[in-house]
Amino acid sequence: MIFLASLLFLAAAPADVVVDAGPTASFTVADLDLTSASGMQLYNRRLAGALEDVCGSFANAVEWSDKDRVGQCRDRAMASASRQLASKATSIRLAIR
Repeated sequence: MIFLASLLFLAAAPADVVVDAGPTASFTVADLDLTSASGMQLYNRRLAGALEDVCGSFANAVEWSDKDRVGQCRDRAMASASRQLASKATSIRLAIR
């Protein structure tokens, strides 16, 4: 019964809600001018570091399944970062699910 309730909770959780407490990373964008090339360059560097912290590195992925896991995690994390940025967030929080 508890297991079923957990499944229902997970199914009802919004896409950006972190249910599993895995690795997380956050960085600020409040200090960046995202309309400038230098601001976007710094944003991309911060995002790359957060992706590495949360999803791991392709360089450390030995098996193809590891590379797939890293790639899928990065795809989800980048989509989440894009949604947060579009909502005018002043900081971006990434978490593995």
